[in-house]
Amino acid sequence: TEAAFIVIGAGPVGCAVASLLHKQGHQTVIYERLSHIEPNPETSYPIGVNPRGLRTIRQISEGLESKVKAEGLLVQAWEIYAGKFKVATLRSGSTYGTTRAGVNYALYTDVVERGIPVHFNHKLKRIDLQSRKIVFDASSNEVEVDASKAKVLAC
Repeated sequence: TEAAFIVIGAGPVGCAVASLLHKQGHQTVIYERLSHIEPNPETSYPIGVNPRGLRTIRQISEGLESKVKAEGLLVQAWEIYAGKFKVATLRSGSTYGTTRAGVNYALYTDVVERGIPVHFNHKLKRIDLQSRKIVFDASSNEVEVDASKAKVLAC
């Protein structure tokens, strides 16, 4: 079966988009340049998941939202400094501090559970708009994907 949507990138946005499209009944496939997705916080960086991000995650799965909240910490306030001097405190109480890797892995796990195909080691090389073909570098080989019947989303 041909995919109706081709998602380029298995980061948080790519995985979220693929899951939401799949949930709506669309055939979806993901192409990712990395060899795998892992939840290693040591190779990640901190992020805040705000109410809008949580709402998107909840649309994918309420269980997924609970998982992201459980693995993060509720941020009570943001303190802003100019050098050594605190210049502002912004109250929050609605954003969860976590890691990008943790959120990405939770979203990727949802993709896998839905059976959405993920092609790893596929680095985007070019998109030919006339022929509607996407070319990837994949493990020292060039892979051409026919996108003539699909919508392409680069995330």
